[in-house]
Amino acid sequence: MIVHTDAMLETDAEAQKMLEECLVRMPNQNLSHDEARQVLEFMRTL
Repeated sequence: MIVHTDAMLETDAEAQKMLEECLVRMPNQNLSHDEARQVLEFMRTL
């Protein structure tokens, strides 16, 4: 979802459900797979 936000929202039922619940679309940050991994690893340290 971090890397392919638009595609996930078009095809993934779970992503669509989250959008429906939160009413906020996750912005496309144009992250590479490496950058997305770094974000996730950082979040694990919090």
